[in-house]
Amino acid sequence: MNRHKRQDQILNIALKVFARDGYKDPTISQLVTEAGVSRGTFYLYFQCKKDILDCLLDRFLGELLIILSRFKLDSLAKNGTYDASLAQTMAHDLSLCLAKNKPLAKLIWTEATTLERTHQEKITNYSAQYFNVIEHQIEHGIQTKTFKKVDATIISRCFIGAIKEITLAKPALAHETTMEEQMSHLICFLLDGLLADNRHKEDAMAAEATQETKQQEVYATKQLAQNDYC
Repeated sequence: MNRHKRQDQILNIALKVFARDGYKDPTISQLVTEAGVSRGTFYLYFQCKKDILDCLLDRFLGELLIILSRFKLDSLAKNGTYDASLAQTMAHDLSLCLAKNKPLAKLIWTEATTLERTHQEKITNYSAQYFNVIEHQIEHGIQTKTFKKVDATIISRCFIGAIKEITLAKPALAHETTMEEQMSHLICFLLDGLLADNRHKEDAMAAEATQETKQQEVYATKQLAQNDYC
């Protein structure tokens, strides 16, 4: 087994142990035993238990940041609507990342106070980046008149908060829909809300244009009638 696979093996076992027993109680001896590796092998990759959680956090929270950054909300919307297929792809990627890291998500989002200060600071820093990414996307959409004027700070925090709630939802509360379906509903709901005023404006402009066309047709008909009479 190569170094990368061996490291992943230790990380995956550690994730299961932390999800089951919490972060504080498990010892390196326990992790080594459950991973089926020697202490010497363990120390080839990690100096202590803290290093394992650091690596798990960066792997999960970093992947989530990449997904949020890749799917720019304002680029999903054009001409008063949004690309449903791209929104679905975003929902798929988000739910896949969150589902496979659900035990870790539960640990860091509901039991953060039990973690070491450095871990808490890392989680806080990543959360700030999530807020900033979504906030900037919304603000850019407002500047380009893709989105209506809203408080981007509040909306970004609501969006990230909803993602967390979907991830941590108990099976009994989520049995009717999958995480991906819930994530898709959330993204579409957000985009619908951001586009609402623009859609109304476009509908009003279209109605006005239609009315003007009808008036021109009526005028043209009258002119023809007058010409025929003359």
